[in-house]
Amino acid sequence: MQGFCLERKYRGHGRAGGVACYIRNDLMYKRWNDMEVHDLEVMWIKVMPKKTPRKFSCILVTCLYYTPKTEYLKIRDHLITNIDTVITGGFNQLRDNFMKTHYRFVQVVNVVTRGQAILDKMWRRCTPRLLLFPNWGHRTITWFCLNLKRKTQLILDA
Repeated sequence: MQGFCLERKYRGHGRAGGVACYIRNDLMYKRWNDMEVHDLEVMWIKVMPKKTPRKFSCILVTCLYYTPKTEYLKIRDHLITNIDTVITGGFNQLRDNFMKTHYRFVQVVNVVTRGQAILDKMWRRCTPRLLLFPNWGHRTITWFCLNLKRKTQLILDA
């Protein structure tokens, strides 16, 4: 996609799967490999915009695919609790109440993304302005655009 960098992490085993994220070319970012676990479909991106909405110097973004076979406790233990975090991915039966009560996350996407359900979720501690784009190319891909105080980044949940 012109004007964007593609970061992706393939599933550690099997034929298909993984996560991907498009990041606008003019945003400084770094892949945070130290946070990634081989057998989890999770990718961490450290975005360093010129200005952030708070006093933090960066924003950590994770793309996560929660498969039906993924251990719930393994995902829970992987989440970080003391930074501004955006979590997006296919959650497949992730326990929403845990995200709300334990980590005080807010579900940002409140429109149907597949069939009659919200499968493509995005969690954030503070609700940003969100633009939801129609599916493009493949019916299981949802596009989100977060507006963080005039700074916009595009996130692809694959």
